[in-house]
Amino acid sequence: MELIALSHVEARSVLYGAVTMGDVWRFGRLDRDRCEITQDLSLFKVLDALEPLIQGILGILHGK
Repeated sequence: MELIALSHVEARSVLYGAVTMGDVWRFGRLDRDRCEITQDLSLFKVLDALEPLIQGILGILHGK
């Protein structure tokens, strides 16, 4: 829902987001041009999957 709200104030066509419950993270992507929301079904736990979690965050920051 936050990505949809953000799309009303951001000009970019693709927006990325993350939801965290502290030690568990999940990523999502909103493509405004295609009217499509994609949610990564994987849960990334800080202690169990630190490398993929950091790769996901860096991917968002680099726009990949």
